Amino acid sequence: MRKTREIICLLAIALLVVSTAGISLAGESHDNFDEAGMSLRGLYASLNRTQSLMIFSINESLNVDYNQSIPDGKAIVNYSEQHVQESINISYEVDESLSGARNLIDDIEGNVSSYRFLTDLYLPYMKVSENLTSLTISHSALLENMSRAAEIYNRVSVEGEEKSLLREGVKRVHDSSFHLNDMRGEVQGMKKNLQDINRTVLDPSPLDAKMDELEGLLSYYKGLIDELLLLYESIPEYLSIYAPTPVHPGETILVSGFFMEEGEYKKGKEVELYVNGSLQNSSTTDENGSYGMNLKIPWDQPLGILPIRTGLKDGNGSSRVLNLSVERYGSTVDLKTDKKEYYNESITINGSLITEAPVRLNRTNLTDSLNDTIVPSEDGSFMLSYDSVDFRWGMSEVEVTFEGNRTLKGSSDSVKFEVNIPTDLSLYMNESWEKKDISEPLYFKGRLTNRTNGEGLGGQSISVRIDGDEVKNITSNRTSHYNFSLTLDEYDLSEGGHKIAAVFTGTTKLRDSRAEPILLNIEDGKVLMSDETLPTDDGDDGSEEGSTLMETVEDNLFLVPIIVAMIIVLFIAVYLSRKKSKEQKEVVVTPEESKKGAGKKISSVKEASSGDEIPSSYGRFLRKLDLEGVIEVSKGKSHREVYEELKVRTEKDDALWTVTSLFEKAYFSGRPISSSELTEFNEKLQEMRGEVF
Repeated sequence: MRKTREIICLLAIALLVVSTAGISLAGESHDNFDEAGMSLRGLYASLNRTQSLMIFSINESLNVDYNQSIPDGKAIVNYSEQHVQESINISYEVDESLSGARNLIDDIEGNVSSYRFLTDLYLPYMKVSENLTSLTISHSALLENMSRAAEIYNRVSVEGEEKSLLREGVKRVHDSSFHLNDMRGEVQGMKKNLQDINRTVLDPSPLDAKMDELEGLLSYYKGLIDELLLLYESIPEYLSIYAPTPVHPGETILVSGFFMEEGEYKKGKEVELYVNGSLQNSSTTDENGSYGMNLKIPWDQPLGILPIRTGLKDGNGSSRVLNLSVERYGSTVDLKTDKKEYYNESITINGSLITEAPVRLNRTNLTDSLNDTIVPSEDGSFMLSYDSVDFRWGMSEVEVTFEGNRTLKGSSDSVKFEVNIPTDLSLYMNESWEKKDISEPLYFKGRLTNRTNGEGLGGQSISVRIDGDEVKNITSNRTSHYNFSLTLDEYDLSEGGHKIAAVFTGTTKLRDSRAEPILLNIEDGKVLMSDETLPTDDGDDGSEEGSTLMETVEDNLFLVPIIVAMIIVLFIAVYLSRKKSKEQKEVVVTPEESKKGAGKKISSVKEASSGDEIPSSYGRFLRKLDLEGVIEVSKGKSHREVYEELKVRTEKDDALWTVTSLFEKAYFSGRPISSSELTEFNEKLQEMRGEVF
């Protein structure tokens, strides 16, 4: 009992000493951002201003209010040219605003190399700005062509002017389609580049909303262009064109249409087919004025838009430009398995790659989730085989992916099944001692867990063995722990070393596992601990048969006032230590001392109670790293540089990144921190507690 009391006292003192060390290392916010930090805030302000200008420019485009009506067969157009020009002017202001941001980055990068990451904040906005400028220019050209096409239609069809203007009118309509496609491409480009913006410190959601409004505007213009096409098709002289779309490389399609002149279909007219302005084929209209000719899409045809048109050989008529969408053939990966559970057996999966493309599929490669390459047969079929022990999880999944190629689109499929679960078994001595009589009982404990998630496995049979021979069979309790005792003089053991082992032989769903054995020596009727290292105790054994812990506490209640007094003394010491530290110079950790920090553990850091306190809490974390010699946090070193140095030295990269990015948002962006983000910051910060760097 006296020895137990001494151990408890020593543990209490050790705990208080460690706590004192942790508190004394907690300093004020470690500010290393100096002039570069001020420039960084200036960059965020510049980018926010840029975003506001982008929204103003888009709003001007949306306020053009282009109206087209056709009362009594006459096209009437109204729109605000002032808003069109203003949208272009503001897009140029966006470029000027970004030039200021670019200068800020140049200043920072010229002095502090750790701020190279700022370019990643700037580039998405620069790309969106380029998209916006092109969008506003194409918008202006679109409206000019649409309004001119409507004007020409009125002059030719309504006012009876010469049809020599007809070709210009048709060209204006076709050019309107080209500019609309350009606008659509720029909007898609803006949407893609917006996704690259760091949304932790910047908020592009207002721009996201404007993308939806722009797409609605483009759909509205598409309807007006189609309306103009119908008007021109109603004019007596007209050459139509039709072809299926989308088309695929290697495919042959039929291009068809008709020619009408003054309300009558004309026979015997030679019609030529042009692709990208190059003559590809020709045909002659029949008695119905119809024509048709084949067009072979080359295997090496780039994906995207392929413009085609037809024209009369005599030059007196031309169809509209028809934009064919060149796309890859579709593909489908199909996986099937006849079972949903595989325990200690082979897993067979039948699969196939399906497509309508006229190609042999034995030249395509697929990959599975184990990064194995799969080559199907000519018809696309294949078979997969695995050993169930290759999978770590209780519920597993195999996915087969086809990345696609020039001819086929990518696709994937997966199947899920259950496999037996890997387990871990531990074994510890339930008490500490150096020598015991062989007739005294020895107490052991351990636990059986699911290796994949750490959950306990209760109700499982554990075999206890001495030198490989089973001497007991016990069952883990509902908390997955087990306890047993052995009296070695009952087993006729010779003098010398002996191994005490625990073995889980496994079940249908659980794999077998063995605990690290405990080595004991028998000498002269005594049991001694082996010189070899014993397994480390994991703490509470979860026993349901009662615990000696409460008895120990009850027997040592006299220690309570002693511990309370020690705590009071501790707080006085901490207060005096902190007061004294404020009068001393800041500790500078040299590179040589920093190297000594390898293997250091970081104790807990005071949590932030609000978003405003996140920078201070993060600063205390940096100061601990510095003072404990884990890493040198020198002046001019940014949070990103600290992160890059630490992430290669810890397995908790996710927690470290969350702490870094939320500090970045709180310190630089000026955006509010939500309650969930504050909770996440504190949780991830505490995950670093006890981490060894």
